[in-house]
Amino acid sequence: MLKRVSDHARHCYERAAHCRDNARHAADADSRAFWEQQEARWLKLAESYDLSVRITTFLTAPDDKQAAPEADAGVRSLVDIFDRVCRALDLDLADDTQPRRIARTIIEATLAGESDPDRLFLCGMRAAAH
Repeated sequence: MLKRVSDHARHCYERAAHCRDNARHAADADSRAFWEQQEARWLKLAESYDLSVRITTFLTAPDDKQAAPEADAGVRSLVDIFDRVCRALDLDLADDTQPRRIARTIIEATLAGESDPDRLFLCGMRAAAH
């Protein structure tokens, strides 16, 4: 089954393909290494967007139930905090273990009553350290 790719991730994948082409046509090893590093960065960003979409999809209410605007704003806030933690730690998103632990910790802290974005960010950072 093909997965749906967000516009942001699609853009990143396109940029990665452009970098891959530049690497193939590079005149020297240093240029090739530069373009390969750029490709890897774009792919990592695309993976981050993909993971955010998966988390948002998981947290989104079914079509027959409408969430309150406050709930939608809350979910967006949690996804933003999760993304911040992942970027700060430069996580390998190919391995879902640590991102899942971080997401679960942020969600649990929210359910326990924590609402401060900075403290939720720290909760996510601590979850990654364990």
